[in-house]
Amino acid sequence: TVAMWFDTKGAARGTLNVPPGHYEFAAISPDGSRAMLAKSTSPTESALWLVDLARGGAVPFSTGPGRNDNPVWSPEGSRVVWSSDRDGPQQLYVKNVNDGTPERIFFSSDVVFKAPTGWSPDGKWIVLAQLDPDTAQNIWLLDASGKVAPTQLIGGPARQVRALVSPGSNVIAFGSDDSDRFQLFVQPFPGGGRRIQVSEKGGLFAFWSRDGRRLLYIGDDLRTVWEADVQQGPNLTVGAPRQIGQLPGDLLGFAATPDLDRLLVISPERSGTGSAAVVQNWRAALRK
Repeated sequence: TVAMWFDTKGAARGTLNVPPGHYEFAAISPDGSRAMLAKSTSPTESALWLVDLARGGAVPFSTGPGRNDNPVWSPEGSRVVWSSDRDGPQQLYVKNVNDGTPERIFFSSDVVFKAPTGWSPDGKWIVLAQLDPDTAQNIWLLDASGKVAPTQLIGGPARQVRALVSPGSNVIAFGSDDSDRFQLFVQPFPGGGRRIQVSEKGGLFAFWSRDGRRLLYIGDDLRTVWEADVQQGPNLTVGAPRQIGQLPGDLLGFAATPDLDRLLVISPERSGTGSAAVVQNWRAALRK
């Protein structure tokens, strides 16, 4: 596998210079200068690596055993929270990016499968995807102190995935397969409210523009690139989606730069260069 840059129209813009390996769960920092990748060495072991996007190269970040996956950057870009199953159930760990402070456990519970998907830009909330035994995968809110039990925000019999809070911290975008196909939705945040469907032909991997007025997303075919205008405020509305790009096939994962000009995508290796791979939510898939 290899990590490649594309513009949003689908034109290739080079590869990411990282040491050879099987990388997963790419997350780009809020300022676009760095990325966090999970490097897998076996089905039961992975570690986080910090990547300099300007100069290339990657250095180890996490230190604990087991699967260390699902990295999420804090709004100011100084910390990363992620999930690790080093002690059995997935728990959340956090570590500073800019100094040598050791990682520490951030939140723990008896729920076996849980992972962060976003950190609200106002810094107040961490969004969790949690596999609930009575339904499927639901979206929960965790106070950013990590000291208060999470509360469910979005639930139901379907799978709710990849929830991401808007820059104004008042709208949340997420995928749901309640129609037997993943579509992209938005709804008010954090109090909840009426959900509005954004995509028409399937949608996953959503990314907000800096002003929160536009959603970029990848179709559920994992090839088409779409965007839709979002009018936030008391009367949340969404414009008709429009396709803006087409990517090659067999891509495995996606991350977007903050300006939404480029996509970092993970693909089966086509040359002898360094490698990276992203597998999203694989534990939940095993339970289906």
